[in-house]
Amino acid sequence: MRGLRFNLSEILANLRRSQMLAIVAASWAVLVLIYFLWELDEYRGLTAMIAEWQYESLGQNLPLLNLIILTALFVMPIYFIILFLEHRDKKVTDSDNAKLIELVVLSEQRLFRLFICLASVTLFVGLAALIRTTFLPTANGLARVISIGSDAIPQIPEGHVTLTGTTLYRRTATFQHDVLLLRRGIQFVPMVASGPESHDVRFFAELSPDRMPKVDVDVDVATFTGILRRNALPGAIIRLFRYAGMRVAEPHYVLYASRTSMCWPYYVVALNCLLAGCLMLALALIQRRRLTRTVARGVRLRA
Repeated sequence: MRGLRFNLSEILANLRRSQMLAIVAASWAVLVLIYFLWELDEYRGLTAMIAEWQYESLGQNLPLLNLIILTALFVMPIYFIILFLEHRDKKVTDSDNAKLIELVVLSEQRLFRLFICLASVTLFVGLAALIRTTFLPTANGLARVISIGSDAIPQIPEGHVTLTGTTLYRRTATFQHDVLLLRRGIQFVPMVASGPESHDVRFFAELSPDRMPKVDVDVDVATFTGILRRNALPGAIIRLFRYAGMRVAEPHYVLYASRTSMCWPYYVVALNCLLAGCLMLALALIQRRRLTRTVARGVRLRA
């Protein structure tokens, strides 16, 4: 049974190299995931291009599916390249059963660790999104009064605010947050100073049902009270306003009707990450079962 003997030093060297390659693959996977999460949040790059195609072709955006597909497309080739490099200089024959089982176990261990790493990162990002909501402005305290176009307030505060200005109802834009069967749309309406319409818009308000005008009007002076937040428009809405010939000022401010609607994008990110993390954990469990069967097969061969 010469073919079933293990060379201890060679196996340890293979394990060390396998661990280094696993670290490289996992690090690359984390970087790819973080990058595409940034693109998703900023509505840029490949995620923005795919989202616009989905809006035109499907009528909706599928951010979770896009994130999984893009991450897999950029991670799996690196994994297969590392796998090829590891086996390039190894000659394994069918008679060398112990060596064959060793290589298969190392490969399946690496894939299992990759799934665990991806699951950990996505769940951590989801938890970070929930923690981020605790640092958002609140409606506590008296509402500061802001009249758009007035120079009385030198600094625009975040938090509880009463905003008065000319509301451009005909320029209302809707952003849809969809997670599986859960659908929620938020409408944003520009608010400007009275007088000639300016192309630079600094203030926007969430147009909740109770804020809708009682009559069919295009422009009206309105006063809304809510939570003001700096640079809170979704990237897709900013691009939509630019397509309509409107320049979104930097910085800009959004008056949300409630804290729930302000935190909703973070809840969507957290739920998407939870679903993605559960999917990665399920794949890890499947891979763990395969690994257990492979190890058991090796034990039987050595017996």
